[in-house]
Amino acid sequence: MLDELDINFLLSLYEYKFNYEKKVNFEELGFENSKHAAYHLHKLKNLAYIRFKEEEAFHQGGMEDEKYNNNVLEIFPEKLEFEEKGIEEVKKQL
Repeated sequence: MLDELDINFLLSLYEYKFNYEKKVNFEELGFENSKHAAYHLHKLKNLAYIRFKEEEAFHQGGMEDEKYNNNVLEIFPEKLEFEEKGIEEVKKQL
């Protein structure tokens, strides 16, 4: 089940990818930090809403965050791609 953060992320990514409205700002979407956002990105990937190669989409370093189980310092939204299911979800929300 998708929560509000997941849906808002999908909508923001759609605007970035297809409407070129604005960059994806994870803090404005309600994420605590890049580790929090990466946690949700993995969730969306596992549910087949988006796809990405971790080594291309994330800049990682430092210690792994215990809460979010990752060490993502930066996310590159241009490396995130929609699966058909993700596009259908966005269209349902619009």
